[in-house]
Amino acid sequence: MKTVYIGEDEKPMREFLIASLKLTTELTVVGSSGDGKEGYDQCLILKPDLVILDLILPSMQGTEILNGIKNNLPETIVLIFSDVYSTDIIEQV
Repeated sequence: MKTVYIGEDEKPMREFLIASLKLTTELTVVGSSGDGKEGYDQCLILKPDLVILDLILPSMQGTEILNGIKNNLPETIVLIFSDVYSTDIIEQV
């Protein structure tokens, strides 16, 4: 079973993602947070297979988290899930 961590600051969306992922037997949510720094720290401890990540989070931006995960957890897949559309941000990721 693959493990998933969710970094999303909008609580209703975070809860929706958790509930949706509970419908599958192939994935299990091991944690979630609405705060960027807290989420990043938890990812380093939990080492999930997949991180679903919003780009705009309090205390630490998604691009910083993405770079940290790429450097420290190279086997972890990061799925960017955001309503932000900016060519500057897209170029960063």
